[in-house]
Amino acid sequence: MTNPLINEQLLNSISQGVLVSDAEGQIRYINDAFTRITGWTRDEVLSQPCDFLDGPGTDPAAVQKIQHCLQEGTPYYGEIYHYRKGGLPFWDELYITPVLDDSQQVIQFISLHNDVTRRRQTTQTLSRRIRYESIIARMSNRLLVHRGGDPLSESLEYLLEASESDRVYIFLNFYHPEHGMCTRYAYEACAPGVTPELHNPDLQCVPFHVGFQRWAQELGAGRIISGAIQDFPASEQALLVPQGIQSILVIPLYSQGSWIGFIGLDDIQHERSWDTNDIRLLRTGAEVIGAYMEHREFQQELQKINEELEQRVQVEVQRRQASERALIGQSRIASMGEMVTAIAHHWRQPLNMIALQVQALHDLWHNPEARSDEEVGEITQRVMERVSDLSQTLENLQGFCRKNEPLQTRDLLNEVNAAINLFQTQFTDLDITIDLPDHYQKSATSPMAPIYPAAFRQALFNIFTNARDAIQMWRHEHQTNQPGLIKVKSWQDKQHACLSISDNGGGANADLEERLFEPFFTTKDIGRGDGVISGTGLGLYTVKQLIEGQMFGTVQLLNQPGKGLEVLLELPLSVQNPPAALQDQPQ
Repeated sequence: MTNPLINEQLLNSISQGVLVSDAEGQIRYINDAFTRITGWTRDEVLSQPCDFLDGPGTDPAAVQKIQHCLQEGTPYYGEIYHYRKGGLPFWDELYITPVLDDSQQVIQFISLHNDVTRRRQTTQTLSRRIRYESIIARMSNRLLVHRGGDPLSESLEYLLEASESDRVYIFLNFYHPEHGMCTRYAYEACAPGVTPELHNPDLQCVPFHVGFQRWAQELGAGRIISGAIQDFPASEQALLVPQGIQSILVIPLYSQGSWIGFIGLDDIQHERSWDTNDIRLLRTGAEVIGAYMEHREFQQELQKINEELEQRVQVEVQRRQASERALIGQSRIASMGEMVTAIAHHWRQPLNMIALQVQALHDLWHNPEARSDEEVGEITQRVMERVSDLSQTLENLQGFCRKNEPLQTRDLLNEVNAAINLFQTQFTDLDITIDLPDHYQKSATSPMAPIYPAAFRQALFNIFTNARDAIQMWRHEHQTNQPGLIKVKSWQDKQHACLSISDNGGGANADLEERLFEPFFTTKDIGRGDGVISGTGLGLYTVKQLIEGQMFGTVQLLNQPGKGLEVLLELPLSVQNPPAALQDQPQ
C-alpha cells in the first residue's frame, strides 16, 4: 500500500469491508473483510471502477445518488442491492465518505461495506409476519362481527391482501350420488386484471377420483399442496393450466374435526416458492375461516331447532288452548247444571205460591157472593210479583248464557248480586248468609272494571258454589250445624278493582294449597265415603282461566286451614287492545 495516509494493518482489523478509491473513482485498496464479503481479491479489483458490484437488481436511483455524492464530494449512506463474485446477490449497507487535503480538495473516497442480508431478511420476515397477523386479525373480527354482506367472500379479500396472490378461493366438498366425493368452487377473491373462475362450470362438480386422488389423500390428512404447476401430474395440470395458474398453494379446511374443503391461492404472473412462515400464518387464517363455518353451521342448526321448537310450541299452545276451552266449556256445562238445580229450588216456592193464588182466584170466580175487587187485585198483585221474580231469575240465567260479548265496564257488585240471586233460596234453606257491602248497588265507591259479563258471572258462580259446598263439607265432617257465612268485600285502587269472597267452610289442608287450581283436582270427595257432595275439579281452574287468561286480571287464594278460604280477584281498570269479543267456548 503506497499511500501513507492508510494504515493497512489497522484497516484489516476492521470487520466491515473497506474500499479506498482515488478522486477519479479508481480502486486503490480493499481490506480482507471486503474480500470475505464480496469474494473479490485485491488483484482482481485494483484500478477497477467502483461500480463493479452493481447488477441487474441494483436500484438505478441508488446508483445515481451515489454518483451525485461522488461528484459533489459529499458523504453517502444507504442499503443497496449488490452482487458477489459469481453473481450471488446480497444487501450491502454502504457508507461512503470523501477524504480531503489541506486545501479541502477530494483526494480519496473511503467506503465501508457491511452484509446486512440476514438482517434485512429477518426484518422483512418480521414485517411480513406482523402484516399477516394484522390482516388475519382484521379478517377474524370481520367474521366474528359480521354486519350484512358475505363475510366469507370478504375474508378471502383479506387473505388476498396478506399473501399478495393473484387469486384466492374456497372449494367445498360434497357427496354426489354418481361421482362420489366431489368438490365445488364456492367463494373467490381476485386481484385486479385476474380472470374470475367462480362461475366456471367445470369447477362446480370436480370428482376427486378423476385425477385428483392425491389431493383427497393429502388434504384429507391435513397436509398442504404447493408448488409450480409444471411439476404437477398431467391429470391435475389438465384442470389447472387452463386457469392460467403458474404456482399454487392449497390449504385444507376443517369444520367440527372433518375435512370440508380447501383454500387455494394462485399465482398467475409468476411462480412462487412459499415461505414456511407464510404457510403457517395462512394455515391460521384457514383455521379462522373453518371456525367461522363451524359456528355458522351451529347457528343454522340452532335456528332450525328453534324453528322446529317454535312450531312445536305453537302446536302445543294451540292444543293447550283448545284443551282449556274444552275444560272451561265442561265447567260451564257443570255450572249450568248447578244453575238449573238452583233455579228449580228457587222457583219451587214462587210456583207453589202462584198455584195457591190461582186456586184462590178459581174459588172466587165460582163464588161471586164472596168475591171482591179488592181481594182479586191483591191476589193478582202477589202473582205478578212472583212472576217478576221468576222473570228476573231468567234474566240472570240468560246473562250466564250469552256468548261473544264484547268487553264491557260493569259494576262488579251488581254482577255479584246477579249471581247471588240464583242461590238465594238455596242459601236460605242451607242456613248460609251472604254478607254484602251496603253499597252493592251503584254508588261512588262501588268498583267498576272492564269484564266479559257472562264469563265473569260464571267465575262468580263457581266461587259461590265452592263456598257453599265447603260449608256443607265442614258441617258433615265435624257433625255441626254451624251457620254458614259467605262474606263479600270490594275496593278499588289506582290500577285495580278488587273483589274478595270468603267463607267459613274450614279451608283446605295446607299440603293441598298448591293444587287447588289444578284441573280435575277436587277435595269434595276426600274422606267422605257417602259422597254427599261430588266435584268436577274444574271450579277454581276455570275461575283462574277466565279472570287471568281472558280478562287480564289475577286470582289469589288465601287459605286458612280450620277457618275458611278467601278468593281475591283483581281486575285492571283499563285494558289495552282487548279482543273484539270473547272467543266462543265449547258448549
